[in-house]
Amino acid sequence: MGKTRLDIYLAVVSIGEIFRHNTIREIRKTHNHVLVGVLLNVVQTVLLVGGFFAMNHVMGSPAAIRGDLLIYLITGVFLFSIHVRAMSAVLAADGPTAPLMSHGPMSTTLAIASAAFGALYTQVYSMLIVLGLYHVLWEPIEIYRPAGFAGTVLLAWLSGVAIGIALAAVKPRFPSLASLAAQVYSRASMIGSGQMFVANMMPAYLLVWFEWNPLFHVIDQARGYAFLNYNPRLTSLGFPVLATLACLILGLLAEGHMRRHVSLSWFARR
Repeated sequence: MGKTRLDIYLAVVSIGEIFRHNTIREIRKTHNHVLVGVLLNVVQTVLLVGGFFAMNHVMGSPAAIRGDLLIYLITGVFLFSIHVRAMSAVLAADGPTAPLMSHGPMSTTLAIASAAFGALYTQVYSMLIVLGLYHVLWEPIEIYRPAGFAGTVLLAWLSGVAIGIALAAVKPRFPSLASLAAQVYSRASMIGSGQMFVANMMPAYLLVWFEWNPLFHVIDQARGYAFLNYNPRLTSLGFPVLATLACLILGLLAEGHMRRHVSLSWFARR
């Protein structure tokens, strides 16, 4: 029994080390130095949020929410960014035919998990730096229910991961189709996520064009947690949770089936 427990412990430690190193490898894809790669992502986030911040100051905020403009932008732009980047990272993770998979301890599950957590790390780190700089240099920020808001951030990330897994499952057989579907979804979510709209103020005929997107519900619910005076009445967390579970289960089943039947000849014909 003692030997069995020791074997299990050593196996867990080995998998943990592989996961840690592969996560660092995923973060270093943008730059050879981990810190520089994270800082580049921070700069991109600052420029994106700063652009929207300046535009709203000049043109006036479209939000019917009394509160900090930066929090309004963070709940929209950042959640959209973490969702899309998680999907893209998982889709770009090493597949069953990658050379790295020839190493025994490595697997596609570890590759997907590493890519997903690498995206989560860089995006959350970027958000904390932006909020910290704003809090110190501009004015203090206050999030009404931070625990609930953190939950919506994780749900935005996990839903992106689930969609990425579903697309990655068909990537070995139809790589062009998977990439095209990811691009179409990302472009559609740029507007369909409702990151610059408030659901409570949308007319019914317009709302039906946004309700299909789980991210739309997540962003609207995040604003309910972030602002004291906003109560999201037309969205719920139930739909994105169910959609995430469905994509995750179907994606993992399809990925497992594809991994067992993948053939290098599929890529030789392309």
